[in-house]
Amino acid sequence: MVVYRISHEDIVREPTLKVNWLASNWVSPNQTTNTNISVSSCWNEFKDGQETGNSGPVPWHLEYQDESGNWVKIDENTLMPNRWVKFAKVSGEGGTAAERIGVTIYSQRESADPNPDHWSQQNEDLMKLAPLSGIHDLSISENGSVSTANCYIVNAPGTYRLPLVYGNAVKDGKTNSSAYISTLKPEDARQGRVLTHFVDYKDQPIESPLIEGAASVALLWIDDNMCGGISVSPLVDGSIILDGTETPVKYLEFTVNAPMRQSNAVIVVKDAEGTTIWSWHIWMTDYVLGEDIKTVQNYAGKQYEFMPVNIGWVDSQTSTYPERGVPLRVVQDIEGGEIFSNGIYQYATTEILVGNGTTYQFGKKDPTPGNEFLIREGRDVSDLDDYHNESNDGRKSYGPQPFTVVQKNAVTLGESISHPETGFFSADGYYSWYGTSSIPINLWDVNNDEDNSDGYSPSDFSVTKSVYDPSPVGFTVAPYDAYTGFVTDPAGDTMQGGHNSSDELDDYNTNYGMHFHCAPSGAGDTIFFPWSKMRGNNGRYGGSTGSSNVYWIASPKYSSNYESYGYVFSFSYGGKIHATAHGAGPSAGYNQAVSVRPVRETD
Repeated sequence: MVVYRISHEDIVREPTLKVNWLASNWVSPNQTTNTNISVSSCWNEFKDGQETGNSGPVPWHLEYQDESGNWVKIDENTLMPNRWVKFAKVSGEGGTAAERIGVTIYSQRESADPNPDHWSQQNEDLMKLAPLSGIHDLSISENGSVSTANCYIVNAPGTYRLPLVYGNAVKDGKTNSSAYISTLKPEDARQGRVLTHFVDYKDQPIESPLIEGAASVALLWIDDNMCGGISVSPLVDGSIILDGTETPVKYLEFTVNAPMRQSNAVIVVKDAEGTTIWSWHIWMTDYVLGEDIKTVQNYAGKQYEFMPVNIGWVDSQTSTYPERGVPLRVVQDIEGGEIFSNGIYQYATTEILVGNGTTYQFGKKDPTPGNEFLIREGRDVSDLDDYHNESNDGRKSYGPQPFTVVQKNAVTLGESISHPETGFFSADGYYSWYGTSSIPINLWDVNNDEDNSDGYSPSDFSVTKSVYDPSPVGFTVAPYDAYTGFVTDPAGDTMQGGHNSSDELDDYNTNYGMHFHCAPSGAGDTIFFPWSKMRGNNGRYGGSTGSSNVYWIASPKYSSNYESYGYVFSFSYGGKIHATAHGAGPSAGYNQAVSVRPVRETD
């Protein structure tokens, strides 16, 4: 080491710089690392070659080397231009004692520009699409009549509109009052827990299919920040043919900007006070509604027509991150001062964001962003435990009002409707966002008067779609018996048994899900169900792929507090499959957010 000396008469002051760097300057690319370095910068005094014991501080600063090879002083408390290394302090006054400096090294995923960037073939194709010309009415069906829903599919960038109608309250150009007025009376159901007249955002009965009092439009959130986004326009006056008569109606208009990617968004209309009246899920996808329908035969021989994907489906995306590094040095601010050189580096990595869809709390129409299930390079696909999904908040949402988890129960239906950006998750054991003992059992199935605990024939069930159903036009949440054909040799009231599937473990791992036969005993076509975790009582996703994958059924479950549970279809590779047909089947709490695979309406 070269020693620099500064002489004042017969006294020599020697600059000394001691830096304790990272234990390894190569760090994991897959997780954010919080660590520290320490810096001691001072001068020591010598006289006649002997230390006098006197010393003093020497100021210091940090520098990084840019792409041109130049050394650049780092500004105080800032990220470097590559934005993945941050020092809590980038300069100091110095001293003999080591000063500890915090260092944050962000994961590749949080800070890098992947190459390619969240790539999927579906996104690559969608991003090439030019915007459609004109304004397209999402409520117009193939026969030219108006049919509405809470979820609309968009297949290309362009400008779209939809009439202000409660959910599916208009069907084939006619008022569909059966979507919000039940034929039931409280005495028809166990403990009287039915909603005879569905309500609006003020908890008042819905008396007309048309939404009144809307003053403005807003985008709440979108779950992809690499697409062109959505722009909303002011409300527009228009009309629809309703019950054979031209009827004035307000229209919501919005533009899906290019480039479009597979993604989901929530758009709302608000009243003059700024309160949300109603909301719609806009699902941007290459999937064309009505295509690739899978006809599935249940255990009793009844057939259901399933959509081939979950609501809000986004295919798996691959991100490849190159190796990266930044040379760094600590420099003393004194002529002839010492310099310590090192750097921080991250390995290259590849990760897959496994395909997922939006999830839903039981009985609600509003989506929550899907699961963030990551598989990183180096994981062993032969070991299910290696796919462990750490608890997470799901896909990030972007916009003026991103999706938020709130620990609160005893929420009314109206409060839930007026806060589509909020997931209400119970913290007190109710397992219900409603949180009381009087929650209706027919929120998704208007005329459901049973909790299906009495062993009814599995061929008797159907769903009367409600204005709270999250499915697109023409589809509903699956009825009680829709999944029973996926079980072989069922035993007991839960329809528990083996898998009606030819998939091996490697198939299950490689495909991130399971193919089931559409007819009993391994016959017919197959339908795919991906890994599907749910948001738990705390509003976060969790669990490994070895645990159950769950899908909502439109029915509640009876127990001593049955008002808090809904039935689910449940499967995993290693264990038995549960496809409810009658009796006490598998369930999830009303407040837990679960995937939905809809079936075609039967009436």
